[in-house]
Amino acid sequence: MSKKMYYHLTTPKNWKKIKVEGLKGGDKKTGKWKEDVGWLFMVDTDDKDLWNGISSNHLVDGIKRGVPNWYTKFGNPMLGILRHGKPYVVIGIKRKYFKDNGFEIKGDDTMDITNLFGNHKSVRIDNHIIPPSHLTMVYEGITNQWKYEVEDRWEWLSSAKDLPKEQFVIEDGILGKIRYHSRKRKNTISYLLKPPSLINKLFRDREKEIKLKEWEKKTNENTPSNYKHDLLRYEKAS
Repeated sequence: MSKKMYYHLTTPKNWKKIKVEGLKGGDKKTGKWKEDVGWLFMVDTDDKDLWNGISSNHLVDGIKRGVPNWYTKFGNPMLGILRHGKPYVVIGIKRKYFKDNGFEIKGDDTMDITNLFGNHKSVRIDNHIIPPSHLTMVYEGITNQWKYEVEDRWEWLSSAKDLPKEQFVIEDGILGKIRYHSRKRKNTISYLLKPPSLINKLFRDREKEIKLKEWEKKTNENTPSNYKHDLLRYEKAS
């Protein structure tokens, strides 16, 4: 844990704008969900492996042509699916800045593996803009999604729960259930390397599942909605 800074991850494209205009909280246009409006999300650690995990599973930096409509149905592409090999920027903000300006740092209830140790932090800044003079680019990395999905997240699970890696099952919103022994063939990178016909089949199958959930919601008011976690590549270990 860093005692002096919090860290916000973004793409190089966004950083070019941020270093001129300052850092803002989420808005209706750029926020992944309406509850993100006015909030800034950070981590409290300078662990580069965790930064790589955040980039692998949370950053969004564009939409590829030719993907089915459901891919962008909720205004953003599926998080993580296109991140391997892409750069990311880590912005450092001194903890003192938030204290001096009366902002309360809270935890983040993101229920994925990058937050197993409670490193995700959030702060509501509404329309406040953190000026460029208080922002430092501390690191620029290249996303290694294979390392995150095949190695690191299993190590974190084992460490956090003090159990062998083989005992865990990760429920991925896109790839389904992933077990330790199948992790090298059932991951984002492996799917992207498959023939396009098989990738399209994966998309079509997921589209059917989403449509079924929408139908269930309309016909049963008591059906819980899991769309957000489904499209967020929500990772849950059991």
